[in-house]
Amino acid sequence: MSQSDSEHSNQDVSEEIEDISAEQEVQIQKNQSDKGVCYLPRIPPFMNPNNLRKLLTDHVKKQRRKSGGNHKTKYVEGWVEFAKKQEAKLCALALNGTQIGGKKRHNLFYDDMWTIKYLPKFKWQNLTEKLAYDQKVREQRLKAQSNQAKKEINFYMDKVDLKKKLDKMEEKKTQRLEKINQKVDVESDGDDDQNDNAGGELPHEKKKKKNMMKIMKYNQRKRREFKQREPVLE
Repeated sequence: MSQSDSEHSNQDVSEEIEDISAEQEVQIQKNQSDKGVCYLPRIPPFMNPNNLRKLLTDHVKKQRRKSGGNHKTKYVEGWVEFAKKQEAKLCALALNGTQIGGKKRHNLFYDDMWTIKYLPKFKWQNLTEKLAYDQKVREQRLKAQSNQAKKEINFYMDKVDLKKKLDKMEEKKTQRLEKINQKVDVESDGDDDQNDNAGGELPHEKKKKKNMMKIMKYNQRKRREFKQREPVLE
């Protein structure tokens, strides 16, 4: 076989594969458009997806089913995909508002009622997209809450540090004032002793004189510490 013949045969095979894949894609799209989805806003207590599939098997042919919730809690809502739209419509019309029934023995759902609704123009892909969108929104909400919590914690820690600094400054100020008062007391006591030795005075006169001396010395010290301001030019 020549090289040109092999190239033609390979080209023919690739064209056939492309035709088959195109036909398969069209068939898949047609099958998807033929399917229908029903919504169950209420799931009976203790019913799981396997129970739902088993109960609906006798009525129509299903493709997929999805129930909300998890294994630890009861399912709240669910969706069922049917192979054909007509089957989904008939199932919703026939079962909605009717008793689940079946064999009464060992059947927890015998007395429960079907609550099922057909969703026109709704596909299983819409459900998966919605669930993915809800998951993304939930993650963004959790991220925003986490960032807000971090901001609040940082704000609180900054306030705690500021309070510690202010308390330390206040403590130093108090210690400085105590030292000043002790110094004033020592000086006043020395002067009082000298005055007591100078002449005999009555106790209340000594106390009064002692207090007056403290006040005068304190005022003198304040005057010495006072800084003269620059003259204001008119």
